[in-house]
Amino acid sequence: MRTLTFGLAIWAINIAVFAFIFMANHHPGTKCLWGLYAFWLLGASIPSTLEEIGVFLSEYLQLYNPAKLFLIASHFLYKLPLAGSKEQRSLGAIGLAKIAMMQGNNELAQKWADEAMATDCGSWRAEFRGLSVVGWAEFRRGEYELAEGHLRKSWEVFGSNTEGMQFKALADQLSEYHAINLDLLAQISLRAGRFDEAEQLFKRSTKFRSEMNSLKATATAYGENTSGAVAFARGDIQQAEALILKAVSDLPADVRLKQHRTVAVAILKNLELVKSEAAKDAYRALRMRLGANVHTGDGLTTELVK
Repeated sequence: MRTLTFGLAIWAINIAVFAFIFMANHHPGTKCLWGLYAFWLLGASIPSTLEEIGVFLSEYLQLYNPAKLFLIASHFLYKLPLAGSKEQRSLGAIGLAKIAMMQGNNELAQKWADEAMATDCGSWRAEFRGLSVVGWAEFRRGEYELAEGHLRKSWEVFGSNTEGMQFKALADQLSEYHAINLDLLAQISLRAGRFDEAEQLFKRSTKFRSEMNSLKATATAYGENTSGAVAFARGDIQQAEALILKAVSDLPADVRLKQHRTVAVAILKNLELVKSEAAKDAYRALRMRLGANVHTGDGLTTELVK
């Protein structure tokens, strides 16, 4: 949201400055050159702001169709020879891949993920995002071996680079990607019967989340829910139920926030599989708290493995 506000402010400042220069200068040739320069320079803010609007509409308001229009415009504007970071040229495609996953269209998600990966950005952050989204799309399609390869590669890229991480907003965004990647790698291990490895990955993800401002409020509940998932996979249903019910009590008061919702929905899905009366009561109460936000559709939550 702060990036969106910043982008709109840059638009306003650029337009005001160039309007003043344009009106103050009376030579037609100079006016033409200033106009071309303004068009080129505005390319640094127009596509990125369109991308931010698209992300805001999709991730916070769930208005996917309007969001797609903004993201498609952003994606194709970045193909023009305008100013702006090459790294950003993959962000529109990544946003479109995430919307496709939200809507359950895994094939389209893969198409846009591949498009993001094909963008020659020369930036580790763009490579990291691209590898992550490709892995998410493969996970959604059930291609766990392929997903694991891309997610481990993204982890390697994330762990070996620090450029740009001094900027808090950027660091938080990339860290959220990494938190999802760790969770999916743990889920893949769980599905493969590698319970000890899954448990260690879930613990690593829990610790990582506890150190992030945007995710620390749900880190405890996340850790309990994932421990419950491991216990369930090992056949300890009683321990699984106790941990998942504890996770419900440790959720923050407002579970409708984007960062809280994914963990809450994962817990809700797990409660549905635990058949006790206490779990049913907790399920109904949590579903009521989530309201219309009960259907995230991202398919990236930690669920019980039978």
